[in-house]
Amino acid sequence: MKTTWKSILMAGIVLAGAQALLAEAANQDEWFKAKMGRMSPSTEAKIKAEKANVAYREEKTPDPKSADVFRESFSKAKTGRASAMEEARHSKADQSTAYREAPAPSKGAAQDHWREEFGKAKLGRSLPK
Repeated sequence: MKTTWKSILMAGIVLAGAQALLAEAANQDEWFKAKMGRMSPSTEAKIKAEKANVAYREEKTPDPKSADVFRESFSKAKTGRASAMEEARHSKADQSTAYREAPAPSKGAAQDHWREEFGKAKLGRSLPK
């Protein structure tokens, strides 16, 4: 009987020690940051690689023609749409932006049931048609 308890106790100690070693390896980046004041070189490399794969907009350069804010706002108020300069600037910004293509919705699968859901939410039943 004593050997059984001793073996159980030893197995528990070994497992606790292994768990402590694994937990220490996971917190090594946090320790490095606390000690050195920056991320570890391996973590910095991971972050740099992730940033290299991200598409950003081009840096906007100041347009000398866009300095006349009053004229553009007046034109928008009068005609109800942006001036030609403003539209050209927006189209240029749209062309320089990288977008992901959204998957096309499947035909017939998604239907708009907002009226039925609204009736169920408000009245607890479907609205009469």
